Amino acid sequence: AMSRAISREAFLRDLQWCPRNFLHRYRLAFKDLDDIPREAIAPLPDDLRGALDKLEPLDPWSASVVSQWMDPTWRCKAWNDIDVMPKEIADENIQKEKLERFPDGREPFEVREKRVDPFDAKRYTLAQLIEKYNGVYSEADVKSYWKHAMTPNEYKAVD
Repeated sequence: AMSRAISREAFLRDLQWCPRNFLHRYRLAFKDLDDIPREAIAPLPDDLRGALDKLEPLDPWSASVVSQWMDPTWRCKAWNDIDVMPKEIADENIQKEKLERFPDGREPFEVREKRVDPFDAKRYTLAQLIEKYNGVYSEADVKSYWKHAMTPNEYKAVD
């Protein structure tokens, strides 16, 4: 029962971001009554494929993955079979993006946001709130609480 409740909460959080939840996002694997492995999968819907077609991959590795997603015959893979971007490519992409956004090499100062926790009326940054509820609630639940129960309150520039 607990796993169903957690899954339900995750599903509800996902719905806040995207009201659609299709099998193109997940590969549903199960065994039928005869103990034969089965799976339910679906291709990326046309409208999402159209949106994806407007994006430009950063590197050949990403272009290869995106071209697979664009193929109407493509199906979501099992977790163990998913291709993972090599760390070197990911690091290089991050550096490219930083150079594009901050050509002089200096990143802007950070903003530390504090919000009031309705439970104790004290102000916390997200990191402080996660630490406060560590071991009591999952990080995802604390972030959801931060987003939905704690309204923005104070912003302080940090050098």
